[in-house]
Amino acid sequence: VARDRRDHREADLDRRALRLVGVFRHRHRAAAHFAVDAWNAAALEPGDGVEALHVLTAERQPFDAIFMDCEMPNMDGYTATQRIRQWERAEQRAPLYICGVSAHVMRDYRDRAFAAGMDDFIAKPLQRSELERVIELLRRRLGPPPADAADGSS
Repeated sequence: VARDRRDHREADLDRRALRLVGVFRHRHRAAAHFAVDAWNAAALEPGDGVEALHVLTAERQPFDAIFMDCEMPNMDGYTATQRIRQWERAEQRAPLYICGVSAHVMRDYRDRAFAAGMDDFIAKPLQRSELERVIELLRRRLGPPPADAADGSS
């Protein structure tokens, strides 16, 4: 496994780092950390939907994607996603890629995630293969890094 992780890192060194927001209940955060390490990603970790909404609307730096826990205290991921989508429209911003994360795997929960405005949905416990699928989908969606990122200059 360690060799596989190193291979992923070496293959991604020439790519721009992904800028991720992982919004998970505290006990699930550790399971997602390997995505940051293995895919050369920079991440923020607000603790609930209220914090996520604040981070996304207050930060000056753009993000590429959000992994949004659907069930959180204060504001759940469904509501946070709806509010993020409202903010994007009001600010005329391109929609962020939002991947819902839930322990509930029944179709009703997936449908609710998509109805709230999420782009994808993965189940807990988080599986490496599912995170890899989403990260690679993001890489393809974002395209090649800008020329200055590929050569290491800024």
